[in-house]
Amino acid sequence: MLGNKLIFKNSMFLFFRTIIITIAGFLTVRELLKVLGVEEYGLFNLVFGIATLFSFLNGAMISSSQRFLSYYIEKDSLKFKDVWRSSLVLHFVIAVFVAILMYLSSGYIIEDLLNINKYLKEKSLIIYLYSIFYVFILIIQAPFSAMILAYERMKFFAMLALVDALLKLFIIYLLYCFDGNYLEIYTMLLVASAFFIFIAHFFYCYSKFNIKFDFYKTDFEVLKKMISYCLWNIFGNFAFLSKVQGLNIILNIFFGLVVNSAYAITN
Repeated sequence: MLGNKLIFKNSMFLFFRTIIITIAGFLTVRELLKVLGVEEYGLFNLVFGIATLFSFLNGAMISSSQRFLSYYIEKDSLKFKDVWRSSLVLHFVIAVFVAILMYLSSGYIIEDLLNINKYLKEKSLIIYLYSIFYVFILIIQAPFSAMILAYERMKFFAMLALVDALLKLFIIYLLYCFDGNYLEIYTMLLVASAFFIFIAHFFYCYSKFNIKFDFYKTDFEVLKKMISYCLWNIFGNFAFLSKVQGLNIILNIFFGLVVNSAYAITN
């Protein structure tokens, strides 16, 4: 009976989280389009979208890490700690690799792949560089999110998602305090909000679950199993994001940024 109550409570937290995030999302899109204008809004979604394509690893790694953490949470405390350490190491290595890959490919993506006029190319490069930090933060946050989900702390998980959605909305209204360069300022503040959410994840896990950062004890057998398990998840996430962002790139090449704005609003 207690288990049923917990399932019901967690479901309600996630249900109301989804409703409020959806409403906040509609308001965010409308206000952002109003502040940035059609072209810059399309540019942001195109460039930032390509960058977040690299974060397809994030969702796959969260579900993989959560699966292993949930399995060992009651069964074997020592193995649970091994999984946690392996998850941290794996995410950090992936985050560094993706950040380097994104930086090295920035010239090709901005100069050759996308259909962007000269006036907007400098802005697009700034957005892209900020987005590297954004993706890095998302990936290293994944094991902390997996830990919270494994312990079924859905109330905190839902509250943090709401704070994230409201922060993004607040950032847009904050733009009215600035005079010009809205696109660069918005991207910078978006990265700052992502860092704030990561810090909240970090301190919650550190204070509630007594996590350790003794990387030298990493069990490479566990790490190998986690990598093997998550490969299919990564493949699925990559396929889905490639479909969405690939269409965005094709629309940009043939039709330009105005159509990218329309596609972003549709999504």
